[in-house]
Amino acid sequence: MDDRAGLGWIALELQKAKILVVMVFCLFFLSGPIPCLASENPLHRALRARTSLLWEGVCLRSGLERLTGTYQVTIFLDRRVDPDQQVTFAANNIPLDELLHEIAAERNLAVSYIGTVIYLGPPQAARILKTIAELCRDDLPSYSLQVRKSMQVEQSIEWPALTVPREWLSDLEKSRDMQFVGLGRIPHDLWPPGKLPPMPLTDQLTLFLIGFDIKLSPTSNGRALELVPITGKERLTRRYDRLAGRAVPLDRIQQIAPDAIVSYEGRSMIVRGLAEEHEQIVAAMHGPAIGINQPRQPQRKPAQQEQTQYTIRVTEKPIGPVLSQLALTLGLQVEFEETAIQDAGISLSQPISFSVKQASLTELLNAAVAPAGLTYELDGKTLRIVPARPN
Repeated sequence: MDDRAGLGWIALELQKAKILVVMVFCLFFLSGPIPCLASENPLHRALRARTSLLWEGVCLRSGLERLTGTYQVTIFLDRRVDPDQQVTFAANNIPLDELLHEIAAERNLAVSYIGTVIYLGPPQAARILKTIAELCRDDLPSYSLQVRKSMQVEQSIEWPALTVPREWLSDLEKSRDMQFVGLGRIPHDLWPPGKLPPMPLTDQLTLFLIGFDIKLSPTSNGRALELVPITGKERLTRRYDRLAGRAVPLDRIQQIAPDAIVSYEGRSMIVRGLAEEHEQIVAAMHGPAIGINQPRQPQRKPAQQEQTQYTIRVTEKPIGPVLSQLALTLGLQVEFEETAIQDAGISLSQPISFSVKQASLTELLNAAVAPAGLTYELDGKTLRIVPARPN
């Protein structure tokens, strides 16, 4: 077995918004407080958290579950994505939003967001997802009052392991006193356990059905929800008052939303396009967008290591791989003085155990090397490991 595979689990937990690192063949790093606004969507705050991550042959589902637990977010993985595929990926001190987009791109996937949920799935589905959700909300007035009330209730939903989606929707009909038409369009499938946070049922069902390329549509009498195929041509039409914000010339609109169709009627600008294109146009008219559906390229700042507190527990793991993993995550280049270490009778395969709580970087490194009779020299970004001098 590869020594690194034997590293098992190291957990560093969040200490007053200072740092969080988790490692199960993977390692996360979070530094610096996250600014927030009282009225801001908590997902927006989480997506700004600066993160480092190292995955080596990590199961995609396991890696995403750990991100979910670390940042207290909900990640919904499309049923068409193999959850057991092995992922090798590394990133250093970037926002979680950017990290998610990079992981997705590595696997030929894409990211979208609905409410407080992160969606990860095929690019064509991610591109249309938020638009489908908006159109579903636009359809609410076409439903009967009873259906409309059921669709607007915000409560969590969950399903156990081995759930059959078609049967789950049938149970939902009974519990919410509503009716679906076209359940036969959903093929047989078995799902792992899952949960969606409190949000309108329209959004929850949009996420639940997107993996089948199905959306909701009101029946002619508005008393039922029909499951119909997604065409991929769905677009939102919105009317904007051109005098209500900044004057944005047509060439600028075409630059930020090149696929949108724009026309004018008096002081109104009529736009037909994807939900994200509308967000960009609104941002141009009224200021920075609060939408989070497009990958960003923020400036990468070096981790403020000595201002960070660490809580680590390592049990019976080989010293060499442990130090290599820590150095890589901290953005350091490790060098072992192997000849001197061997002359001192020390093996880099020697298992060590140590733990620190709310420690500085210096305290962390001292705790890591001391059990093996080693010490270290930190020269800029170079971490040099040498034998400790006898007392």
